[in-house]
Amino acid sequence: MMNGLKGWKRLVVVAVMLGTHHGVAASMPPQAMKADTLVQDILDVERKRMEAVTGGDVETLKRLISRQYYHVESNGRLRTRTAFLQAVAEHTFSTGNYQIDDSEVQVAPDGGSAVVVGTFNAVSKAADARRIRAHYVRVWVRQGASWVNTVHQSTEITPAGAAAGVRPVR
Repeated sequence: MMNGLKGWKRLVVVAVMLGTHHGVAASMPPQAMKADTLVQDILDVERKRMEAVTGGDVETLKRLISRQYYHVESNGRLRTRTAFLQAVAEHTFSTGNYQIDDSEVQVAPDGGSAVVVGTFNAVSKAADARRIRAHYVRVWVRQGASWVNTVHQSTEITPAGAAAGVRPVR
């Protein structure tokens, strides 16, 4: 999916998790162990973000998202950091039953940034309450000892032909 990004190291989360849980980490070279630690750090902030979004925890989100944050929703709506935090606080952006179906973490060689690509499903608790399944991309950047999310973009997955006016190709 992200093959066009030259210089990015592909780290499949499942492989990393299997490696660390089956004693492979002890035989990994130091650079791989560092990458393994960075991937785990990203998975930790991803979990915290998911819990904060689901729980409407604006204070945690303030710590996890950059001041230059952009949030592109699955319907195409773009929100800045301020607009996103306000929507969470006012419950106009409210999500429940948020689950990550799959994800892949790619860490930059210098360890200063990472891209997470995956699929999630959730229930929108906004005025148009419904189940959403979407692909997402999030960019994380290290700021000091912390990771901050700079961009979130999601695209809803709909069955072929489900969008209004879309006709199957014959």
